[in-house]
Formats: sequence, C-alpha cells, structure tokens
Amino acid sequence: MTAFTCPPGREDTERAEQFAASGADFQSFGELCLVKVADRGKTEFVLAGRGSGDVLTCLRLAALQISGLIRFQKDRFDRENFIKRVVLGHLLPVDVDDQAKRFRLDGRVSRTVFLIETREDGGDSDVILQILRPLYGETAGGFLFKTAHRKYVYVRTMREGESTEGLEEIGRNIVDVINTEGMQDACLSFGTPTKKLSGLSESYREACLAMRIGRIFSRESHVVAYDRLGMGRLIYSLPMPLCRKFLDEVFACAGPDELDEEALMTIRQFFDDSLNIAETARHLYIHRNTLVYRLGQAAETAGTEYQKF
Repeated sequence: MTAFTCPPGREDTERAEQFAASGADFQSFGELCLVKVADRGKTEFVLAGRGSGDVLTCLRLAALQISGLIRFQKDRFDRENFIKRVVLGHLLPVDVDDQAKRFRLDGRVSRTVFLIETREDGGDSDVILQILRPLYGETAGGFLFKTAHRKYVYVRTMREGESTEGLEEIGRNIVDVINTEGMQDACLSFGTPTKKLSGLSESYREACLAMRIGRIFSRESHVVAYDRLGMGRLIYSLPMPLCRKFLDEVFACAGPDELDEEALMTIRQFFDDSLNIAETARHLYIHRNTLVYRLGQAAETAGTEYQKF
C-alpha cells in the first residue's frame, strides 16, 4: 500500500511500486521521496512525498512512528491471543512459560479470570468489547476477549492486597457498565487468583463452574465468586443417583414435578424468607391463612409437612 502526501501521478505510482519491490529502505527521484514502512522485515506501506529540504527526513521519521504503531497493535493482538489460548487450555504448561518470556509477561504477579455472560442477544456483540476494553483491556493492565456467543473473559492482573471483596466490587462495576452503556443484562463469575500463567485455565474452569452453580442457587445475584459458593458447591458435586434417591425418600407420595407453578413459587419464597410465614405472606401479597393453606396443599401432594422443613 502506498500513501502519498500529495495527489500522485501515474509515473509516481509506478516508481513507488518499483521501489516497494527493491531492497532499498528509502529513495529519491528528483523531488519525489519514497520511504518504506516495515515490520519485522516485511514492507507494510510506502510513504511518498514531493519537495526538497527536509521532506525525506520527515518521511523517515513518520515511517518509524508508523512502524512502532503497527508493531504495538500486532503485539497486542498476539499477546491477547496467547492469553486466550492459555485460558482455554490450548497450550501445554511448558509452552506457556516459553511464550510468556517472548511476550514479556510478568510471571510473578497474581491474575484471576472473570467470566461475563450477557443474558440476551444485544445485536452487535462487539459492542461489549468496545465498551469494556478502554476500562479493562491491555492498556489498563488486563486482557479482554470473546470466547463464545454472549460470553466474554476478562483476565485481571491483581493489585497487591486485593481481596475477594475487591474482586466482587470490580465484578459489580463491570455488570453496571454493561447495563448502563451496553443496555444489556449481564452476570459475572470469577475463579481463584493464580500466580502461574498456566493456572489461568484452572481459574477459568472455576469461573465456569461458579456461573453454573450461581444460576441454580444464586439466581438473584449478578456476581458469583468461586470461593463463596458455600452449600451450592457441595450439592452440585453430589452424584445424580444420590440426589434422586434423596428426593424419593423426602417426597414419598409424589415427586416435585407434580407441583404446579404456584406451589413451587410459594415454596421457593418460603425458603428465601427462612421459613418465616409472615414474611412470605407479605412478599407474595397474600393473607397468612392463604399461605398456610397453599403450603398444606403442597405438603400433601409431596407427602411431607412444611413444619418439618
């Protein structure tokens, strides 16, 4: 590609093409000055200008600046792609260490992986990256990329003394930015910090697990930390046959699938309110006696008693 600082003639264009194929870095044809913009030995552009005096010097300085910008952009995308492959587990640990040296990535700092999911299709999926990259991208010390439809990963370089509470606050800020600027509902999870780059894949798996468990046990929460899953992690890890056996023992007469939506909503709210009859009735906007009747009907269907929950 040739960039002219003045409207080129046919002869100028032909000379620029011949110059691009030559081994020279810069050349003058009378008042026509040509300078190559190269990156790692490959010619990317040819700058051309007309004039005398310092024109050639100015073009050479411009070529150096443009070469630096090209190298920066390529390195940024190469580094980002490298981190993405590490997170997704596409590289062996020994390869991770070797390539980290090439990209001059500090292996002594802690990093953690955030998984971001938008809950609806917002049209242009790149909008989320455009919004978050200036705040959380490489210029801000992190890496941000897309992994699948409506799924994004943010690798954060942690500051000294940064705690789980601090990461949760960062997560809430990210969700708020997506809500306000991207006009999309989002949820976020994150794994435990790691000081090894090869450990980012494990942190990512933890974030994915936290997202799945959060959907089940923390549906109202938009930010879920892997190390704060509590009882949900224990229940999720139980084998399915064991869970089915427990349900068969508790629901002796009928399974929970036979309860209608109203009964399930009532029971869910009852548990959310710590088995408090008055609070549950208030949240459901029904009379206390109506709630007791509903719970009694559900208990009869399920073959258990709500007083023994």
